Amino acid sequence: PGSVPALPALSAVGILLRRLSGCLAVLEMRLRDVRAESVQFRIAGGPVVPLLASAVVLWLLTSARAADFLAVGGVLLVSTGLYVLRRQMLRAL
Repeated sequence: PGSVPALPALSAVGILLRRLSGCLAVLEMRLRDVRAESVQFRIAGGPVVPLLASAVVLWLLTSARAADFLAVGGVLLVSTGLYVLRRQMLRAL
């Protein structure tokens, strides 16, 4: 972290973590029987597709360094703090 060449790795880790959360959300929606206008949420291939996609994402994440995960966590921590601060400032107005 701290150099321009590290930025693509940090971006890739962040994107892969978002993709993993999306895959897991699809599984959760199936479990909760989420419906829109009385139609059950369904995808082709059932739970196999998000499970395979999750496995691929996890496999890709194995090539990331611990420093990349720490940097992404730091960015999330700082951005969450700024979000909370902004909300408090807007409430005070």
